[in-house]
Amino acid sequence: MRDAKDVVKAQMIKDGQAMIYYEPEKEVIARSGCECVVAFTDQWFIKYGDQAWKDQIAKHLEGFETYKADTMEMFKYTVGWLKEWGCSRAFGLGTYLPIDERYVIESLES
Repeated sequence: MRDAKDVVKAQMIKDGQAMIYYEPEKEVIARSGCECVVAFTDQWFIKYGDQAWKDQIAKHLEGFETYKADTMEMFKYTVGWLKEWGCSRAFGLGTYLPIDERYVIESLES
């Protein structure tokens, strides 16, 4: 039964019918020291793992000038590990997401 569940799960994810969802296993504390409250909410994601996007960024970086060499290496490193990134939040200051003005664009930072 467990084997069948894993096979069906993998196929559904591959077909875009499901996604992996993680919840914290213990209390989460923010850098400020405050307890974080986790809520499952709607959110827009950008598929940074798309190979066409990665190729476009790599080409753009060829002509990109940075003041420090390690800055360029960090750009390349980050493009390499990015897959999906939550690009929206429901409140706060910022620019509204053009395709859904209920949400504000979240910055791409770690």
